[in-house]
Amino acid sequence: MAGSAPGAAAVAGAGTGVGAGTGTRAAAFDRVWPDVQRHMRDVMDCGVYSNGPKTRELEGRIKELTGVRYAMGVGTATDGLLLMLRAAGIGRDDEVVVPAFAPVTAAMAVALAGARVVFADVDPVTYGLSPESLRAVVTSRTKAVIPSRQFAAPRAGAAATAEVRSLARSLGLRVFEDLGGSPGAAACAFSAPGATGGVLAFDPAGELGALGDAAMVLTDDPELAADLGALRNHGRRPGSKPPARGAKGLAEIAEQGELPGTNAKMDDLQAAVVLGRLSVAEAVTARRGELARAYTERLAGLIGVERLPSAFSEPFPDVVYPGPYACAAYPVRYLAEVTDRDALARYLTDRGFAVTVPARRPLHLQPAFAPVSRRAGDLPAAEAAARRTIALPLHPDLTLNEVERVCAAVRSFYAGSLGAGSAPATGSFNAGGDAL
Repeated sequence: MAGSAPGAAAVAGAGTGVGAGTGTRAAAFDRVWPDVQRHMRDVMDCGVYSNGPKTRELEGRIKELTGVRYAMGVGTATDGLLLMLRAAGIGRDDEVVVPAFAPVTAAMAVALAGARVVFADVDPVTYGLSPESLRAVVTSRTKAVIPSRQFAAPRAGAAATAEVRSLARSLGLRVFEDLGGSPGAAACAFSAPGATGGVLAFDPAGELGALGDAAMVLTDDPELAADLGALRNHGRRPGSKPPARGAKGLAEIAEQGELPGTNAKMDDLQAAVVLGRLSVAEAVTARRGELARAYTERLAGLIGVERLPSAFSEPFPDVVYPGPYACAAYPVRYLAEVTDRDALARYLTDRGFAVTVPARRPLHLQPAFAPVSRRAGDLPAAEAAARRTIALPLHPDLTLNEVERVCAAVRSFYAGSLGAGSAPATGSFNAGGDAL
């Protein structure tokens, strides 16, 4: 496992089209490869490949960064949210409120827990859960709310969630947060009281991206942490080995299951990758902010661009921003609201730019949730956001020149000088982009 990451340099320079390079992250991985390699070697030497020493090391580092008492590695963000609900005793006949404009993670976790998903609208500026909409849908069966910070910057997400937390406390609801892929969001989430727990996703497109699925459950609740730690490992608690029966054998090797759990442990090789990325995490956050500001400067005031995340860069006086992520003023993805969104996405994709469409439909109008769905028009802010948002490329390997070319293409589309409304691309909007 010596040398640079295999093929990374070649991939980073591949492509000669106008949008070449807007999707690749190979150069950034080359920079962290020596640290990643060292951590992977530790895993190989140890021989424990899941829920082992490297996972423990990452859990410790995340606790230091966020100030949270307990951090537990899990396989996916969906696993983390599902196990938090189960550890809290939430299931059949209970209701959990989630925002309608968000990744499907939280809503699917609620459904898998056997509870009823209740959709609420979002704030049209921050994309956070609307307190007014939350209040309107709470019933005697509502047990929890899961705000999502996936589409908001840490600062905006913290401010938007503060009122939701206060309302939830007054209504006797538990708050579990979908923190997305930003450690800044996690730091802000636990800098103020009110959260029962949250899940930080190590999305490959995020600031601390794994090379696959991995996530971390965060909480200050010791009972929740104890049960969740067992549930992720087939219900086994540390130290729960059954008593020996005569000679030592298998009965002494395996811990006994005390809860009906599942296999949702974090792979130590993924923990190794995230630990390697921690060495440059603060610089990556700052770089994303620089690129986001460049987008805003170039797109502000352009006809056809209805909303930019520039408002998210303003500080909120009532929110504490602890640790090295105080500068995380912009979201992990640069989301803009635009007119004729689908045509613009095709236009940019045809020209090689790695753009994505976060959500073509809000969650309450998707077939998976038909039994509990709302009607079109019920949640107008979520529906408008799903109809108009586009995610432009935003990652540390992106250059300012590439940002300018993306913005020039957007200007050309709305000016009509290059034939807006070109034929649909044959490739996926996700290919090489900041996939959700």
